[in-house]
Amino acid sequence: MLSRNRKLYDNIVGIDIDPDAVNMADKICEPWIIEKKLSNIVGDVSNYDLQGPQVIINCSVEHMDNTNWFNNINKGTLVCLQTSDVIDASDPWFIKQPSPNIGSFLNRYQLTKNLYIGTKKFEYPSITYNRFMLIGIR
Repeated sequence: MLSRNRKLYDNIVGIDIDPDAVNMADKICEPWIIEKKLSNIVGDVSNYDLQGPQVIINCSVEHMDNTNWFNNINKGTLVCLQTSDVIDASDPWFIKQPSPNIGSFLNRYQLTKNLYIGTKKFEYPSITYNRFMLIGIR
């Protein structure tokens, strides 16, 4: 986001429960961290106040324990959510909230206005699955 249009964003905060993911994000985002445009935090997003940000992006909602984090987002906030139709709770997937189809995903994360709903199919030698995306207004 900062690579394409940095003037649109004053402050970006990444929150991830995995310290290794945060360390990698810090390395990738180092220039923007130095500029104080971005910070990455180790933590459970369900424990953070999500009242106030203008945009919330969660590209792995299937790994969340519940939807409490989503329910804490202000009405009127732009959200971008992604999940997959993988339902495997074992390693390496660790799916906690499966969405076997896009309808179940849309039902779980109901928005007041949908701006984009899409599916992208991924085909690999050992697995094929769909990624679902929802962009809209909470």
